[in-house]
Amino acid sequence: MVYYIDRENGTGDGRSPESPRADYRDLALAPGDRVLFRRGTVMRERLVTSCGEQGAPIVFGAYGEGAPPRFLGSVNLGHAEDWEPVRPNVWRCTRRPDTEACSFVFDGGASFGTLRWSLDALCGQGDFFDECYGFSSQRLACEGGLFLFSRKNPAESYRSVECAVYGGRNLADAGHDMRIENLSFEMSGVHGVSGKGIRTEVFGCRFRHIGGCVWSRERKIRFGNAVEFWNICEDTRVENCLFDEIYDSCVTHQGGAECRPARHVRILRNLFSNYGMAAYECRDKLPIDTVFAANLCEGAGCGFSTLGDTVPRNSEIYPEPMGHHVFIWRIPAATEGGSLVMEQNIFGNAPQGAAVYSTAAPSAEAQILMRQNLYRMEKRAFFCRFGGKNYKDFEEYRNETKKDAESILAGSA
Repeated sequence: MVYYIDRENGTGDGRSPESPRADYRDLALAPGDRVLFRRGTVMRERLVTSCGEQGAPIVFGAYGEGAPPRFLGSVNLGHAEDWEPVRPNVWRCTRRPDTEACSFVFDGGASFGTLRWSLDALCGQGDFFDECYGFSSQRLACEGGLFLFSRKNPAESYRSVECAVYGGRNLADAGHDMRIENLSFEMSGVHGVSGKGIRTEVFGCRFRHIGGCVWSRERKIRFGNAVEFWNICEDTRVENCLFDEIYDSCVTHQGGAECRPARHVRILRNLFSNYGMAAYECRDKLPIDTVFAANLCEGAGCGFSTLGDTVPRNSEIYPEPMGHHVFIWRIPAATEGGSLVMEQNIFGNAPQGAAVYSTAAPSAEAQILMRQNLYRMEKRAFFCRFGGKNYKDFEEYRNETKKDAESILAGSA
């Protein structure tokens, strides 16, 4: 069954594009069903997903013409009455969000807010401070003040003021036997799509302005990933997607004590731009039969994640540098049958980091195959890190690691 959904103007039974339903959350979805949202619609809510069965996934996608349907995790604070002055150039939010503020996006992404760790530290246009940092992860009520530095009422300083909040922690749950396609997930304070992924496909989606939530107030560390598979990641694909302005990692598989090695993962033909940690973060266990290929990676360690921070960015691995195209870490040993192939990627700008930065055990690094990649890292500290060594010379890197056969450095002879 195909259901057509128009969350803004739907009044019909949802059986045709001409008669869309207003809601989908009351549907008893069956394996193989498709839930399609009208293009051009904007929804300030999470996508509520359901799981299908092997060979019959439930599809969440789009219909019609125009921009992808947008799921927003932000609160519009662009009205003059949303702010009251408390001291020169400092404004308190009069209707603070129910969960903590994670980032501010001004004028559709023309500029971003800079998180400060105290009220007294607010000193420049767009600086913000929330007395509730860390409250949402502890499930505490957020009743403290939310403050923004602005030389005029923020509604006068900017055409739009969006506050990305903690909310429901993500904008969609991953699961088993589902496909999410041609949708846009924006301004979630924590994650975009996250959870256990088994036969999960994310295709043709957009992820923008994701993350920034406070992970540790004491250590002054923030986090937030666009697509995060937790503990289980099997037979999954992330393909033909666009990622822009992601606080930590664009795509990652990781987990806790019950983390299994990811297997049969394909991350293909994506555009990655401006991410604080990595385009692809491989953590905890080296995967099995996993391919990262034909991706364009640009702006590692760039974007809003750098605002208000020092170099290297504060992180769990400080003082090691942060902001790589591929980050492989917390892997103490090889995986039985492990195999990670990275090929035909274009690695662009990474001012403080590397194309690939590995702190994995040598036995795990031996399970990584790299070939036919293009490096055009005009701004770089070094190319890659393997075996505990940062390589600044491309040929030395290839000769010593025996990786990247047939790969080239742009502009080299």
